[in-house]
Amino acid sequence: MLVVGYAPSVLLEACEAMSTTGYANANQKIQPALVIGMPIGFSHAPAAKRQLMQQEIPFITVEGTLGGGALAATALNALVESLIDKPDCHCYSKVLSAEIIFIVK
Repeated sequence: MLVVGYAPSVLLEACEAMSTTGYANANQKIQPALVIGMPIGFSHAPAAKRQLMQQEIPFITVEGTLGGGALAATALNALVESLIDKPDCHCYSKVLSAEIIFIVK
């Protein structure tokens, strides 16, 4: 799992590392199970989020200029809480085995 809360440049680099012709392609540099991409800002943040939305990898984002580390952390905390509340849910099997990378820049 990859979480980006501030720097749109980090999300753009992550999208570049994920982009190939298909999900889980061997040529991808990174293959997160989920990306939470919520950079804040007026110039590059909306473009970075649009690029994230074009990826084949599951994502959580907010369209437009809103975002930030607090919002990204809240989304991550909500996922963790739901894992604690419903640990046997079939929809979490992929996320449970994922490595969590939290980036706040």
